[in-house]
Amino acid sequence: MKACLLSGFRMGVGLLVFVTWLVAGGPTAQAHFVVLLPSTDTISADDPRSVTLEILFTHPMAQGPIMEMAPPKQFGVLVGGKKHDLLGSLKLRKLQGRSTYMAQFQVQQEGDHLFYVEPAPYWEKAERKWIIHYTKVVVD
Repeated sequence: MKACLLSGFRMGVGLLVFVTWLVAGGPTAQAHFVVLLPSTDTISADDPRSVTLEILFTHPMAQGPIMEMAPPKQFGVLVGGKKHDLLGSLKLRKLQGRSTYMAQFQVQQEGDHLFYVEPAPYWEKAERKWIIHYTKVVVD
């Protein structure tokens, strides 16, 4: 009986630790993603018509560290139903000694601007597979 109670207690403590880890963001705190960060989310008539876009590979939930990133395969904007290739506008930038990318975009028309990036695939050793993070953000 005593062994059974002790076993149940250990299982309860283990479950409590797991749930606490889960709620605290345990699975996401270690995740890394490509971040596509615009200088603004909205552009009004009085705002400058330029948007700066930063692309970096990081652990966003933990706010870093920044990881090395190969040049993207695609980078562009979808506006007014048309895709515009912006890959040529990317500038390499070093941040914390790692490769990140930046671009300037001049807004020519009103409406939603869906910016997207397809990074080069990277090998995820822990999962033993190649991974591609497709990332997008809307500026309107």
